[in-house]
Amino acid sequence: MLYILDAYNIIHYIGTDSFPEEDAPGAFVGFLLRHRLFSSGKNKAIVVFDGFPKAKEAEHRNIKVVFSRDISADERIERLLKRNEKAVVVSNDRQVLNSARMAGAVAVKVEAFLRMGKDARLDKSDGAEKKVSPADIKEINEELERLWLRKEF
Repeated sequence: MLYILDAYNIIHYIGTDSFPEEDAPGAFVGFLLRHRLFSSGKNKAIVVFDGFPKAKEAEHRNIKVVFSRDISADERIERLLKRNEKAVVVSNDRQVLNSARMAGAVAVKVEAFLRMGKDARLDKSDGAEKKVSPADIKEINEELERLWLRKEF
């Protein structure tokens, strides 16, 4: 499965203090690996950052970091969807999520994605592990059903 991640959108959700600006890509890739946000080694991710690289672009065998350069990260994600329509797009940006759905991809909000990680901690107050809520499960399942189980005649 291919994941397309709206990097700064996810970073702002988590809190920018965890990702030093001078090496946000490297720190973000490290975060993804530490929290095991990809359940299978067969999964791949394209992490999309706005702008131009400030440091060496970070990569891991199944995670590729790209920069939007002269366009917005949202536009870069939309272009990636044209080539990778069977992807999972992670963002809290309504336009990005709607574009993903229109392209036939699965759209997942940041909190639901983070809950997929085996070690992800979302509650900033006490660090307690959160379970995926029934509402999130339903939303994810509906998106997956819509994408993978639809029958076209």
